[in-house]
Amino acid sequence: MPELKKQPKHYPLHIPVKPQVKQFLLYHFGADYKMSFRDFLGPYMMGIFQKNIDWKWDIDQNEYSEKYKVITTDKFFLRYQVNSLSNYQIHLFNRFIIELFNDRMVDFIHSLEMLGIDNKKAILHWCERYQLDEGSEDWYQTFKKNYYRNKNKYKKSVSKVSPTISIQKITLAS
Repeated sequence: MPELKKQPKHYPLHIPVKPQVKQFLLYHFGADYKMSFRDFLGPYMMGIFQKNIDWKWDIDQNEYSEKYKVITTDKFFLRYQVNSLSNYQIHLFNRFIIELFNDRMVDFIHSLEMLGIDNKKAILHWCERYQLDEGSEDWYQTFKKNYYRNKNKYKKSVSKVSPTISIQKITLAS
């Protein structure tokens, strides 16, 4: 009789995150993210979690009001002894996701503006997409500031990388 391969055990790790980080992760990775090398998040998480960082880093626990569940296997859990995270690791993880969130927000809003949609409607649509407080004025103002702050970086990087392409209106003769 063939010997069955032993199934790895799974260990849940609950990471304190900011509300927008949780919504972003839920939208893109679902409720229970299983750590893997198959996407960009897994290697990043393994990189910051395997480092035994014990810096004294003060974080405001009220900012990190949500928890996101990450499932690790026994191989990773036992090898790197990841059973709790330092405040600095929590900060690094949240900062990485917020930067990713902001980059995607700028791309999303810029794309909608190019289609002729008003800036405010585009930002409110972004809030709806991630179910952030039903598009309250606080989120709108925050994202508006982030958009205009990051839009200039986006324009500079695009102009360095790609030449300007002009599109001419084409009319068909009957």
